[in-house]
Amino acid sequence: MSHAKSDLCTVQLARRVAPALEGHNLDALADHFGIEIKGAIALPVTRGRLPSVLLQLLDELEIRGVQTLGDARNFKLTGTYRRRSRMG
Repeated sequence: MSHAKSDLCTVQLARRVAPALEGHNLDALADHFGIEIKGAIALPVTRGRLPSVLLQLLDELEIRGVQTLGDARNFKLTGTYRRRSRMG
């Protein structure tokens, strides 16, 4: 599956944030972060966990200095981020 340049993939980010995990899908990340879905919900468990997992990933990225979407794109590809200097 191809992702557009502006997309962020939770699996790719998770591979950088938590490389030691056996799996990096939403269920594995939810288990890693201790996220549970309680009560009956209409969504499949995986999709029901997405908002909480994404917020945890964003917190982990912020700890690593990632502050913008551009930083996150660089981080998912390289494990580091490089802020472009602004001229002018």
